[in-house]
Amino acid sequence: MPAYVLPKVLEPSGLGHVWLRSIKPENYVRHPDASCQEVLWELFLVHIEELDNDTIFLNINTYELYASVYVPVNSGVLNNYWISPTVLVDQWIGMQGSCNVPEWMTWTPGQTKSFVESHYMAAVIFAQISADLLNRENSELILEWANSVAVCVS
Repeated sequence: MPAYVLPKVLEPSGLGHVWLRSIKPENYVRHPDASCQEVLWELFLVHIEELDNDTIFLNINTYELYASVYVPVNSGVLNNYWISPTVLVDQWIGMQGSCNVPEWMTWTPGQTKSFVESHYMAAVIFAQISADLLNRENSELILEWANSVAVCVS
């Protein structure tokens, strides 16, 4: 019997990780074909470095996954809703090389990933994001945007 037992590696469970597992990688590079039914998502990773020079240990960093959605002009949505509020989809506090990091942690900070999705799905996801504690300060604005783009009227 070994002298130690390795702990079970837990799957990341944040909203961003769960949602992004449903998107196929080829959708990241697809762009809208001018259909009023589609919106363009842009996701980007931000790395916030914690600098604590008073410690001999490694500094733990914060990684945040943000999203914005662009609605086509021909969608019938009012022009003040063509661009969504920027929302915080998920957050990871720890080391990037840890064994149980979310999949989006492999992305390069500052570079965007884009994909296309329907108005309805964007509205549903934004409604869920508005209820998340990470977006508490802007929850009403996020929910207002979600309700405004839920139906394509063109």
